[in-house]
Amino acid sequence: MLLVTGITTVVGFVDMTMNREFTWFTGVAFVVASILGALMVRPRDLWTAVITPPLAFVAALLIAGQPTTLTGSGSLVLRELSLLGTGLAFNAPYIFGGTAAAFVIVLIRRAIIGKRK
Repeated sequence: MLLVTGITTVVGFVDMTMNREFTWFTGVAFVVASILGALMVRPRDLWTAVITPPLAFVAALLIAGQPTTLTGSGSLVLRELSLLGTGLAFNAPYIFGGTAAAFVIVLIRRAIIGKRK
């Protein structure tokens, strides 16, 4: 969880600072972090690697997006909801891609573990 969230948050913060939004750069970093997370997780926690990516992306979006939402005008709650809604909508391909990649890796790792027994 920390690996995927950490990488996505750091890259997302750089992206937000430079572009004021999550771009493909953050999306690719998220997919790579999801793959690394699925490869590095302990065998008994494999399914955690499938659940983690969407939650990690939401956490990274909320953390890295704060510089843009805190400097805006109007209701803070509406700015936060707008950040969350648009961030998830525009980055859905990366979220689905990272989660699907983690799922495939988990299935492969489980099949390998099952053959050893």
